[in-house]
Amino acid sequence: KYSTHANVFANRITWDFLNTYYVQIYKEQAKLYGVEREMAPYIEAHKVLEEPKSDAFFSLGDLWPNSIMFDVDSRIIWCIDWEMARFETRHRDIEQLFTNLWVMKQDAVFYDAQLCERLMRRLQREFFGADDADWRLHCNGETMTEFILMAAALLAEPHIKRRDSQLLLTAIREVEMLRSNLSV
Repeated sequence: KYSTHANVFANRITWDFLNTYYVQIYKEQAKLYGVEREMAPYIEAHKVLEEPKSDAFFSLGDLWPNSIMFDVDSRIIWCIDWEMARFETRHRDIEQLFTNLWVMKQDAVFYDAQLCERLMRRLQREFFGADDADWRLHCNGETMTEFILMAAALLAEPHIKRRDSQLLLTAIREVEMLRSNLSV
């Protein structure tokens, strides 16, 4: 048993395994879609970001809309699909949920883009108190890098049907625009 979150994060074996696993996925997706050069800075940044931290929080580890079940009558929400549960950074679950919705929004053939956008706005209002700013500005400084990498990883998921380099390039352009607006 672990008495503190810091003890869990100090377990280098688990941390290194997850980091190696994700870096491999990111590299494979970048190569598959011919965006190795564009993805390289984000993959390198991820190696630094994924160092164990003392501010660990229990995370579902794979939060997306199909991991959430609602009982409207009882006003109960359930989260399912716990096989990736682990201690993570504070914003990991919300980053994953928003990234999934963003990717689904880009895939208008299989998902309702307007519905995804409305849900993202509603969640922004609920979690961050505002629906007019980009969600990637609310989490932490690592969110923009993790967003790019999660979007790349999602291209390997069966629920995502759109599989092209434009999706990754769009994500990168959005992040670069957000960062340039922050620096102005």
